[in-house]
Amino acid sequence: MRIIPGPLNGLGQNDGTAAASVEPLQSPHGTMLARLVFAITDAPLRTRLAELAKGPDTVVSELTSGAWLQQIGRIDCDLVVVDTAALLIPAKDVVAALRQTNARPELLVVGSDIGAAGRAELLAAGCMAVISDELSDQPFREALATLVQRRRETVQRQREADEATHTFGGFLSKSASMEKFLHIARKVSRSSSTALILGETGVGKEQLARAIHSQSPRSAAPFIVLNCGAVPEALLETELFGHERGAFTGAVRAHRGHFELAHRGTIFLDEIGEMPVHLQVKLLRVIQERTIQRVGGEDALPIDVRILAATNRDLATEIREKRFRSDLYYRLSVVTLEIPPLRDRKDDIQMLVETYFEQFKAQMPTSAESISEAAMETLRAYDWPGNIRELINVVERAVLLCDGEEIVPEDLPEVVSAAAVPKAPAAVTRQFDNALQGLDNAWLTRPLAESRLAWNTAHERAYLQGLLRQTKGRISETAQRSGIDPRSLYAKMKQLGLRKEDFR
Repeated sequence: MRIIPGPLNGLGQNDGTAAASVEPLQSPHGTMLARLVFAITDAPLRTRLAELAKGPDTVVSELTSGAWLQQIGRIDCDLVVVDTAALLIPAKDVVAALRQTNARPELLVVGSDIGAAGRAELLAAGCMAVISDELSDQPFREALATLVQRRRETVQRQREADEATHTFGGFLSKSASMEKFLHIARKVSRSSSTALILGETGVGKEQLARAIHSQSPRSAAPFIVLNCGAVPEALLETELFGHERGAFTGAVRAHRGHFELAHRGTIFLDEIGEMPVHLQVKLLRVIQERTIQRVGGEDALPIDVRILAATNRDLATEIREKRFRSDLYYRLSVVTLEIPPLRDRKDDIQMLVETYFEQFKAQMPTSAESISEAAMETLRAYDWPGNIRELINVVERAVLLCDGEEIVPEDLPEVVSAAAVPKAPAAVTRQFDNALQGLDNAWLTRPLAESRLAWNTAHERAYLQGLLRQTKGRISETAQRSGIDPRSLYAKMKQLGLRKEDFR
């Protein structure tokens, strides 16, 4: 909501004589929903104020439990409204606790007979405002709307600052390769030039296209997406260019295609490498002439559309194999943006994991409060063939399945955990495979723990025998090669019945 008020006094009342004017808050990102949580001990008051706060751009939740402060960390919200009775601890401690949550909401206090000193103390503690619960409906609505707008503007300024310095359309990165890439993408977004976005599956090609559009001069116009690989070939032409009534059996009315829908905006042609050759010819003509012709139509319709295209195919190979036209490729690739895969930006993995972990932790019931270092090391060791999309899915799964307060490697998919296990040399693997095949059946009657202990002891003995044989019983060299300090090596040899004299 856009609020044009007079200045607020200490009670949140409007000192101006004119009523506040209300209009939608518009931004390059659209209208921002404001999420309010009411934690008020007086049930009738809580219900009344929550009803007054409801609107097309607000989402209101009510907490009736006395332990509202413990619950608030799992709720994504912008403003927390409490009465003085709900402040079971000093206001400064409440504010500090809210600052530790992911959303960092503001605190509004509602009460009566607080007095000037009490109001000053609450504001000094970090409360956004103090509003009288004795206000009639309209003044309360206006005061709350003003505070909601103030929060929106703060969030918007922070969002714009973040995008200007660290992110581009939600891309989180601190790696040098990605920062260089995003610098180029920001430049591209300022123009209306055609661009070709390349990258592996899951790197965020559509996300990049949306970011380019949102930062471009066309941001107020539509952003239209068409996945060329997901539409049957027989329907793709009409989806692109539209059709006239009666153009074919079943065409009972005219249909506007995606190019018409994207007029003055941006069309994103995903999986452009999947487009049939005969349609590539028509697309080339659209790019050259900036007109389209509906299926069954005779008139050429002028369009003003920026084209962004993407593919994970190797278009050079597609051109050699005559599956993609070279002239279309050159038209599309005025600027080529190739998004680096996640395996080439390992420095970003921890930041991405932590970001999505906090998001999912706030969205779903889970006992997980943190990620263990062992789990993080496992995630860093993995190559991520599915890139960001795969990482998001892995983090969501771990948050959902975690039984403890900390995500551990066992909470990760097996294919991810396996990446952190060092691979044994092929010769060693063959040796163990042969040894396992030769196990006496008597071993299979023993408990696993007993068998594991006996097997490990036998392996340690054979390993040290081999090293001592190579070093001719020299303890210092054996200790260095095995990574065991000499004192521990002596103790281990005594335990296994090995003497250095037997190897000289």
